[in-house]
Amino acid sequence: MNESSQEENNITPAIQRLRGFIYGNWQTSITYAFAELGIADQLQEAPQTAVQLAQQARIQPSALKRFLRCAAQLGFVRVSHAGTYTLTDFGQLLCSDHPYSQRAAARLNGAPYRYRPWGHLVEFLQEGNGERFSPAFEQGSLQYLADKPEQLRVFHQAMTNLSFDENSVIAQAYEFSQFQHVIDIGCGRGTFLHAVLKINLHLNGTLFDLESPADADSFPENDIRDRLQRIDGDFFTAVPAHGDLYVLKNVIHNWPEAQALQILRTVRTAMTSTPYKHKRLLLIEHMLSEGDAFSIAPWLDVNFMILVNGAERDLEGYRGLAHRTGFAITQIIPTACGRSILELAVSTPTENSL
Repeated sequence: MNESSQEENNITPAIQRLRGFIYGNWQTSITYAFAELGIADQLQEAPQTAVQLAQQARIQPSALKRFLRCAAQLGFVRVSHAGTYTLTDFGQLLCSDHPYSQRAAARLNGAPYRYRPWGHLVEFLQEGNGERFSPAFEQGSLQYLADKPEQLRVFHQAMTNLSFDENSVIAQAYEFSQFQHVIDIGCGRGTFLHAVLKINLHLNGTLFDLESPADADSFPENDIRDRLQRIDGDFFTAVPAHGDLYVLKNVIHNWPEAQALQILRTVRTAMTSTPYKHKRLLLIEHMLSEGDAFSIAPWLDVNFMILVNGAERDLEGYRGLAHRTGFAITQIIPTACGRSILELAVSTPTENSL
């Protein structure tokens, strides 16, 4: 083998890998369309032809057939010689009622208000501001979706999709036995607090967020329902003051610095309205770290930077937030799902955080 052939053999895997990155948006778009059109739901009962699928989805059969070739390449469907399409086990993850459904997550990530701003990444980096590119940049996702009920429902369902495999891991990683009442701020559908109460039978809980999303708090266990209450409100204004443990899970990264500081100050006000020595606040987030080991945190950081002017932070970043809002970091707990639990206590001017 000559030197040129050897070089080609060595470089080919790198080129193939790079092309996967270059054209990865094609796969995202096929996945989004497959989920948005509900094709997995249509194929759940029985195989169908492209014409049958197109009639239900109200799309062009000829275009759908070409699209489904790509869906088959991704492993969502199999096509028979007779031209019928069968949903695969992998494709079933995009069914609405699958116990581990990822349909809403796919619909959220491919939704125009989330997907298109990434196409302006170069302009964003040049200007340092995403106001022109992201419709949710100034007001945040929930406020942007306030008058878009279907997209808001997808958002909340996607958050449930994305957290199903981590809630119990996080709930088991922290010692909740020292507390009596936990308040989950910005709780969405409340699945994290549900996981906490399921493990800690002595705990009572409060779900606190804007107006309840559809089918929020719909937990079947009577024991958990008896220990759970829901209070609607705005965490920029005030939060309930009757807890001894407060939780902000996946909240702080969604907001620009000024709003993140305001949220923490609001929580501190609630915590200090009664004796607070033993009260704690948990921030549950992905943390940035140096090094080239793979982590989802840098990707989330850029995503929130583009979409809502938010940020993931490293330890120093969280120390800064804590110091500026009258907290001290008392404990840092990495978890097996990749998120970290930062425990904060109300500080006095002479106290330092970890």
